[in-house]
Amino acid sequence: MHRFHQTFILFFLLFSFQSYTQQSLSGTATDSLDKPLSSANLLAIPKDSLQEVKFSITDNKGRYHLNLKSIPYTVTVNYMGYTKKEFDIKLDEDQSKNIILQEQAESLEEVVLEMPMVVKKDTIIYNVNKLVTGEERKLKDVLKKLPGVEVDKNGGITVNGKKVTTMLVENKKFLVEVLN
Repeated sequence: MHRFHQTFILFFLLFSFQSYTQQSLSGTATDSLDKPLSSANLLAIPKDSLQEVKFSITDNKGRYHLNLKSIPYTVTVNYMGYTKKEFDIKLDEDQSKNIILQEQAESLEEVVLEMPMVVKKDTIIYNVNKLVTGEERKLKDVLKKLPGVEVDKNGGITVNGKKVTTMLVENKKFLVEVLN
C-alpha cells in the first residue's frame, strides 16, 4: 500500500508539472518584403484570466522569444504602420513561428493649423481671437496676453524687448507712438 501511495504521488506530481511546463515560442517578425521588424511588440494573453500575460519585443533582426505554459493563449503582434496580427496557440512542445505583417494603408486627413501669430521680418501679426478668452475689458488686458508683449505702467508697449512705434488693427493704424 505504501508503494502504491508513493507511485500515485509521483504520478500526480509529474502530471501537475507536465500541465504547467514552460514551452518556447520563437521566430522572426518581418514585413511582406522579408525585412526584419525591430522592436515589434508581442503579447501572449492567456485564455484563463488567472494566468500571467507574457510579452516580448523583437531584437534588431526581428527575432522574438516567448516562454509560455502549456495553456491556450491569444498572441497579438503590433508594429507601428503595420496591421496588427493575432493568432491562438497552445504549445505542447517548443515551436518556431515566423510572423509576416502587412503595411497598413492609412491616409491622414488634412490638418489645418491656425497659428496665433506669424512673424514677417520686423512685423508680428497676432490672431487675437486665438489668444484671448473674451473676459478682457481693456486693450491693455488683451495686449498682456499676446506672447512677447509687455505693457508698462505708463502705457508703453514693448514686444520682445523692443519698443512699439506702430500698431495696426485690421490693417488700419490704431496707435502711433514714437518712444525714445
